[in-house]
Amino acid sequence: ERLMVNQPKAATTGLGDSVTLGTKSTINPSRQPVLELSQLPGLLRVNVMDVFNDNRWATSAKLKAQLGQLDGLVQTGAASRSIEMLFLDDLDNSIPSPAGTLGIQNASPRVDGGWILRGKPDGVAITLLADSDQALPTESIDRVDLLAVPDDLSTLLAPIASRLTGDVSNVASNLSKAKAIEAFFHNNFKYSLTTDLSGDKHPLVTLIEERRPAYCIYFASAMALMLRTQGVPTRVVTGYAPGEVNALTG
Repeated sequence: ERLMVNQPKAATTGLGDSVTLGTKSTINPSRQPVLELSQLPGLLRVNVMDVFNDNRWATSAKLKAQLGQLDGLVQTGAASRSIEMLFLDDLDNSIPSPAGTLGIQNASPRVDGGWILRGKPDGVAITLLADSDQALPTESIDRVDLLAVPDDLSTLLAPIASRLTGDVSNVASNLSKAKAIEAFFHNNFKYSLTTDLSGDKHPLVTLIEERRPAYCIYFASAMALMLRTQGVPTRVVTGYAPGEVNALTG
């Protein structure tokens, strides 16, 4: 199919270590396949960003630091599942993988902060061994770094987030806070590959207050910053969300 269609190389959206939020933006979808998977694995992690300044997410130097080799950090558990992955394009030294990936056959990736796998397969195909619950191994993280919100944004977002999450403040409620804000976006907004968030306020504030259509990084950014105002350490993850089955190969 790739040889016959001869489409331009796919854009590497989701592969970079930074992303800028604009007042107006458009994503032009590419039908160029980049991976073929033996099963739908849920979300595939490619990068984690932890620093937000004004309108830009970036990966800090601390988070880019290598944690080690995958095989030396964790042992494959009995509840793991096997996912075969065929690379159809160059993914810039990234190995997309579900949270809780425990091992890889036919590749020897390094592990970066945020539990991101870097490296290239020895061939075109690899097999991931992933925890069925997609649980991330424990990391040593600085909570303070993951609670930072620009003052002007915090002033506007904190009251909205507080109304959504209630006044529960203990660590055990972090998941419930996340689910409350997630539900707010699912129930009140429309997804669009074209955004227009122009106005007198920050694009994310305009998004929330006027409930304008947007796409993934805008919703993720707003949710992350709202959670941070509620004392929940939060990062933004980019990557792939496989959701369609190839009719030719299954």
